[in-house]
Amino acid sequence: MFHERVRKLGRVHQVEAFGLNRHCFFDMEDFRRKKVCELQQFLSKRGIQYSNKRKEELIELCVNAQDLHVAQLETDEAFEVTIENKLRTPEGDLPKPGNLTQWTNNFYKAPEFTFADLFVYLVEKKGYDKESLRAFKSLQGYRLYADGHVEELSYHSIEGGKYCFFKFGVKPTEKSKTQDGQKVYRGWLVMKADGSIFSGYCSCLGG
Repeated sequence: MFHERVRKLGRVHQVEAFGLNRHCFFDMEDFRRKKVCELQQFLSKRGIQYSNKRKEELIELCVNAQDLHVAQLETDEAFEVTIENKLRTPEGDLPKPGNLTQWTNNFYKAPEFTFADLFVYLVEKKGYDKESLRAFKSLQGYRLYADGHVEELSYHSIEGGKYCFFKFGVKPTEKSKTQDGQKVYRGWLVMKADGSIFSGYCSCLGG
């Protein structure tokens, strides 16, 4: 039976168990106790490549995937439902970002966005709390940003002015290209006119 851990370095990490339909908490020692095949299974279910990796490297990938809340891969149908839900607002459905063509690197029309807006958005998400956000520079996401893994940021307004899109690219950390041969993973977020974040999506797999 897996040991459920509630705390790791002062914060909680919630991940899906190996092959189980419930959530478990894992720390570094939990991963160390797993066999190589179990670590590979954990990564495979999340679409993360692990070929030619030693056990210590597999453990590091598993921990990173947990820190980044990488979920198990969805079916095509489930993925479409997920995207539709992220684009559904009280005022109606937003267009799919991939269908938009007037993207720009000029952000003068973009809403003002501050750390306070980011804090409000993240503090209720799993894996984040007030403690960890106070020390945000130690978070995996911030370290990747500071190391230059986020690029190609662009903006697109939405008719009506209540929402807008930002899209971006994220360079993989473990390999030079993504699984489909691209240089970056693609993602987007929806922002409200007041600067608060409504929803977001990224194809990043924690690799």
